[in-house]
Amino acid sequence: MSYAHRTWPSWPSSKTWYRFLPPVLLVLTLLFTACDSSSEPSSEPAPAEAPAAEAPAAPAAAEPQAAQQPASVDDYLAQREQCTWDTPCWPEIVDTIPTSFQEAPMLAERVQAGELPPVEERLPKEPLVIQPAEMIGQYGGTLRRAFTGPGDRQNVERWVNDYGIFWNTGANELRPRVIKSWEANEDASEWTFYLREGMKWSDGAPYTADDYLFWYEHILTNELLVPTQPWYMRWGGETAVFEKVDGYTFKIKFAQPFPSWLETMSTSSVAGHFHQGRNGGGLVAPRHYLEQFHPDFVGEEEANQIAQDAGYENWHLHFLAKNDAAMNPELPVITPWKPVTRIADSEYILERNPYYIGVDTEGNQLPYFDRISLELVEELEVLNLRAIAGNYTVQGRHIDFAKLPVIRENEEAGGYFVDFWGSSTRHPVAVYINMDWQGDPEIAEYTVGSLEFRKALSLAIERSELNETFFLGVGTEASLCPANTPPFFNSDRWDREFGRFDPDEANQILDSIGLDQRDSEGFRLLPSGKRLTLRIDAVSGAFLPYPEIGERIAQMWAQNIGIQLLINPVERSLWIERSEANEPMMSLFETGEWNPEVLPRLIPGTRWAPLATAWGNTPNPDPAEYDGPEWIKAQILKHWEAIQEPDPEKRRALYIEGTEIMCDNQPLLGVVVNVPVYTTLIKKNVRNVPKPMEWVVYAQTPGNGYPEQFFMIQE
Repeated sequence: MSYAHRTWPSWPSSKTWYRFLPPVLLVLTLLFTACDSSSEPSSEPAPAEAPAAEAPAAPAAAEPQAAQQPASVDDYLAQREQCTWDTPCWPEIVDTIPTSFQEAPMLAERVQAGELPPVEERLPKEPLVIQPAEMIGQYGGTLRRAFTGPGDRQNVERWVNDYGIFWNTGANELRPRVIKSWEANEDASEWTFYLREGMKWSDGAPYTADDYLFWYEHILTNELLVPTQPWYMRWGGETAVFEKVDGYTFKIKFAQPFPSWLETMSTSSVAGHFHQGRNGGGLVAPRHYLEQFHPDFVGEEEANQIAQDAGYENWHLHFLAKNDAAMNPELPVITPWKPVTRIADSEYILERNPYYIGVDTEGNQLPYFDRISLELVEELEVLNLRAIAGNYTVQGRHIDFAKLPVIRENEEAGGYFVDFWGSSTRHPVAVYINMDWQGDPEIAEYTVGSLEFRKALSLAIERSELNETFFLGVGTEASLCPANTPPFFNSDRWDREFGRFDPDEANQILDSIGLDQRDSEGFRLLPSGKRLTLRIDAVSGAFLPYPEIGERIAQMWAQNIGIQLLINPVERSLWIERSEANEPMMSLFETGEWNPEVLPRLIPGTRWAPLATAWGNTPNPDPAEYDGPEWIKAQILKHWEAIQEPDPEKRRALYIEGTEIMCDNQPLLGVVVNVPVYTTLIKKNVRNVPKPMEWVVYAQTPGNGYPEQFFMIQE
């Protein structure tokens, strides 16, 4: 089944943004104009051609030649403007295998020194062949980025894909990746997967079906490592069975038909070893490396002793730490780049994987960039200033869209151009109301128990002001379920009901539900006589100034409806911990895009219903085991009904029904949509960045752009 992408508006690209520039930003513009922007040095000369896979040794090829370059950067950028949804400039997976292979100069040197085998011996028999988005690239250079700390793992995970099966750039079709092909039996209860023969881990060890069996037999089914098996491995109420067919073929057998398994395994919930290994997930793990820490191979006493010597309390905590690629550079991986430092360091560096399975259509082993270097910048303001000064190669994450006027005015000085990566159903700002909150029951009666109360809060938000202040007025003001964004939001009734500004109606609602009394400061009182005080966790240090946005919403609610809102700035990783512990009354953060066909969106997130999440993550849950709102039960049960439906059209209809249940109950308050998710600054000598780029959670943007084929023109 194909999943239609949702396009977004074309945001202005010319310097007409200058007319939005307030005086303080004019000062910054002058400052940045003086900033120097240096490009990455040229790479060393390329080696001779490597031998063909089936042929005797032959002279090595020269550095891969890029396709004809436009005469100037301006010509190139004009050429990019021709890349549209109708004629996209996207990379693609192709079937034709090149007849000879080449490698990066830094690897050729290691081959010559006897440190690595030839490239033909490092690649699988049938490599992953990627046709670049624009042209054959050039080797060399460091892709420089910024990250905000250990909690910013997705900053890297989105760039180093190791999923078995993944999405195309449009995020609407599945493509082979680590797994070259697959098939299912008639009722989709048994899936067979074929690996790429001869592929290897980053240390050169064979990558085979045994690594999947190791994960299944020694990680998934070990209760110390995985106390609660994920729902997708308990499909039908029983643990799925992994079966080895041969060295490069394995089967997964489910207790009942699982027609949407491919879509499920192609999302970040399942993901791959790099993303989920630290949680005991990922479907696969390097047996040859990890068995030295596992009691099934060395005995429990020895495993615990090894763990304690390393500073861990027990073997299973140590084992999971060893299986965390971001914190253990020794761990073998299969990603395009492999870590050489830790994400806890001030500079997180990943270097090309000499055994990566991908090549371009001319047989050049990918990636093109030698390394990725992420600079630790904990303050978002500093990160944005450095990005505008031209310090980073490709940076969209954490860039503040409100700074677009300054970004535009400094394109020449910073040596970058700007792309917008967007999603029409993603909210950059949303008020999460915890439907499982178990704090003050008198307050919960309203926040959890009263749709009318949530409606009043929504009607008191001045979306137009937030849009102008934080998004330069380019967003579309909307409720949680934005109008006419098919296939799931097929009505404007939720925007008409919840997405407008009407303080008079909001006050009438609050007066009618027992909140008609106020104190001397004008704040509303609960029936008990206490002031009604709401508290919201505003995520700090990520993407947008959420604490500042929260303060503005607090002012709106105080002035418009007499509701007191207190802001609690919380660092993102701590907020996740608090949310999973069901502590926040409310939260302020972004949402992902809405697509329940490939994400379990009808199962409430831990940010707005953590108890429902825990209950509903088990297939066909018993309604008697959850004491929360009845509408949440109905929504979750609709999800499980949909995911088991083999007919794609009937499945979509069920997802739409579940979506409408949520929209009717408004557990989140939306503000605006159609704002770029990433305002991406790209150095002018970088090529093959796809356009247009759909920003999608399940496709791990920019992972759906295949970053291994990005490259930098070498002077």
